[in-house]
Amino acid sequence: MTWPAPGIYRDVAPADYFALTEIDGKIVRSNSTLKAFDADPSLFNSGYRKAPTKAMTRGSLFDCLLTSPSRFDDDFVISPHDKFLTNAAKEWRDDQTKTVVTNAEMESAVGIIKSIQSDRRWLEITEGDCAFQVAMRCDFNGNPFKGLVDIMPDGDGPYGDAIVDVKRLGQTETLADVLRECRKFCYNQQGGLYRGMARTLGEKRNRFLLFIVPQKGPITPCVLDLGENMLATGAHAIMRMDARMTECERTGIWPGRFDGVKRIDQSDEGWDWKEIEPELEET
Repeated sequence: MTWPAPGIYRDVAPADYFALTEIDGKIVRSNSTLKAFDADPSLFNSGYRKAPTKAMTRGSLFDCLLTSPSRFDDDFVISPHDKFLTNAAKEWRDDQTKTVVTNAEMESAVGIIKSIQSDRRWLEITEGDCAFQVAMRCDFNGNPFKGLVDIMPDGDGPYGDAIVDVKRLGQTETLADVLRECRKFCYNQQGGLYRGMARTLGEKRNRFLLFIVPQKGPITPCVLDLGENMLATGAHAIMRMDARMTECERTGIWPGRFDGVKRIDQSDEGWDWKEIEPELEET
């Protein structure tokens, strides 16, 4: 079995995983790809992708050190400069082909990871023959899909029926904050997709857990076990996006999120502006 043939892989390099964007002329679907498409098919088709932010870079460093530290030297380089104020520092930074991180960023990430690795739940999730950064490839409705699982716990361990994904969130003061953030990012869609892919590939994983770590403040992880209805709803949303992308591929029509003329009104002077729904107007 060789990537990208359908299967579950423990040894796919991140560069190879992210480079897989097309198979036999078809766009390879993933959770992030489908969401980018669904937000604006026209922009997606034009090749537009959001540029990596500083927060995304810190997140990538965190993910690498936590789940695949052996790949650090493949993707990152530690800067000999604390800041890039001088011409020499800027020239060094601009010459790099890998993601540049400072010593301060490294120290911060390592401190967070040490706190996580001492958490009882983390120890239980990662005990035994646990696999990190597991790539999956399968087909749904004749279309190619891929997914990258953060943690596939030991099948014989206490979390042997689960897939675990690590998230860093900004608002984690209360459980209500955590749930609101998770809902905003629709993590149940990722969970529904990953669970469906694992099942299709013969891996009995019925649960999807989020191991959530605060981006700032004390390291107080929150672990969520997403329910059946949430995962089923998420999987349905992903399949809807897939069907929409298939229709765009078939017709060559990729609509923009602001196509047409939007009719806007407000019910009262102090109320929010809202789009007039056609069915509501008729009623």
